[in-house]
Amino acid sequence: MKNSRRNVIVFVSLVGALTVTSVLLLLLAPRPLASDLAIGVEEIDRVFDTSAEFQPGRWKYIYIHHSGSDTPTEGDAVTASGDHFVIGGPAATGGAGGGVQIGPRWQQQLTGEVTDVRLPADCVAICVVGDFDQAAPSARQVEQLEALVKAIQRRCGIAEADVLYQKLQAGSPAGIGRFFPVNALRQRVLR
Repeated sequence: MKNSRRNVIVFVSLVGALTVTSVLLLLLAPRPLASDLAIGVEEIDRVFDTSAEFQPGRWKYIYIHHSGSDTPTEGDAVTASGDHFVIGGPAATGGAGGGVQIGPRWQQQLTGEVTDVRLPADCVAICVVGDFDQAAPSARQVEQLEALVKAIQRRCGIAEADVLYQKLQAGSPAGIGRFFPVNALRQRVLR
């Protein structure tokens, strides 16, 4: 009888400690990766509500590349990266489920910087999270990218020919990756 009572007390204490720990972790956890900035297709025009005055004539090109890794590079990385936008990876890999992340360079209307590529000062940089040398992006990512590119093209008057990407050697995050559906994207962006 003494042993079973002790087992119950230990079990209840363990469950209680795990519950309290879980609640504390939830309360102390950082916010989801830029969730306040992740937007969906239906609200894509929000990208033009920038903290600095948005000047549509400033932007002449759009450069699209992949992150080169399935590891999410959102949240802090969108802040630290030189990209104007990051389109998150699938939620299953810890991403924002294909949500568009707006970076501080876009908010402040600053020139973008992409590793291994010298971008013109008037080029919008978009990173799509994933290694597209290994697998294709999700349908949601492509849908979000299309909506974002179309919105920027429409607002800034950027022609299809000025939507840029590179097929670089495998493993380069400056490229688009061999499994990215470039032709499908080209057929659907504004002309």
